[in-house]
Amino acid sequence: MAQTQNDLTPLAEGAARAIVSYDFRQWAFGEDIALWALLEASAVIQRPKLGGFVEELVGAWARSHQSYVSADHVAPGLVMLDLHRSTGIAAFLSAATRLGALYETFPVHDGVPVHRPDIDRLSTTIWVDCLPIDAPFLFELARVRAEPKWTRIGRQHLLSYVSALKDPASGVYKHGYDPTTHNRSAVRWGRGNGWALTGLILALEHAPEEDTELRAFLESEIQTLAHSMAALQDATGDWHTIVDDPSSPLEPSVAAFFAAMLRRAFRLRLLLQTPDLRMAVESATKAVLGHMSSDGLLPVSSATPIGERTAYVDRTTGVFPWGQGPALLALCETMRDAGS
Repeated sequence: MAQTQNDLTPLAEGAARAIVSYDFRQWAFGEDIALWALLEASAVIQRPKLGGFVEELVGAWARSHQSYVSADHVAPGLVMLDLHRSTGIAAFLSAATRLGALYETFPVHDGVPVHRPDIDRLSTTIWVDCLPIDAPFLFELARVRAEPKWTRIGRQHLLSYVSALKDPASGVYKHGYDPTTHNRSAVRWGRGNGWALTGLILALEHAPEEDTELRAFLESEIQTLAHSMAALQDATGDWHTIVDDPSSPLEPSVAAFFAAMLRRAFRLRLLLQTPDLRMAVESATKAVLGHMSSDGLLPVSSATPIGERTAYVDRTTGVFPWGQGPALLALCETMRDAGS
């Protein structure tokens, strides 16, 4: 697909405006990827105000929160470390270190750390959405602070979550798991596999270079998930909200994740660019562009709890960070491809 930066810049600007106008909860699932996308767009389309927005929003929170609670596990830790690197502001590193310390407090059941012991009905639940949040941040914190304990904690989160959530028969991931009952949720959720792919790729990007065993494991897992998902892709370039249920609705956020993260993995040489994967990426990118409005909005399904089939197929749609973030990243990576 031939796309130039001039073609895609207006869409990226619109996608970014939607993120900036969002009422961030500070913090909820899906907000971190939208902020990361703004930092990427700030560089790719040369709009420094986007980076300034992220710096101001995250900086205000980082300076005002000195003690963290379980709900803060979704805070944008990797974004904090990116901001520390780009600005040199110590408050971002201090906040990221406090966030790392929160990970030392999470209870562990059957080898699996759980993040919300404070919510009775979810006290032993884990979510696939956590894969891009935990290990990539902890690996990068270990590098920045030169403290290997963060790598150890990140490894435990990553390896236990992959083992608990991956369906070996299909190569794709389930939405949730309870390590006390060993109950894995029934649904292979489309966007959940976008989160899984993002988490594996970011974990490899930030994993210690010397940990060859971990890096080989991640390379293998990325290959498996990428090819498994490509085999489930609809002829439109999309995926279904339940990836192995063709009667479930198409879910545009999945194509956005797939296009963004595989393009990134190809660019950083984290994944072998085979003809079938390249074709799947091009088809996914075309699907994303087809779904986006002229002002850069990508309608996707609303926040989705773990549940039975009806919980996934009956979602309302709207414009949310977990759609705009991956869409903006897909645009940025497509523009990088066009300029290479």
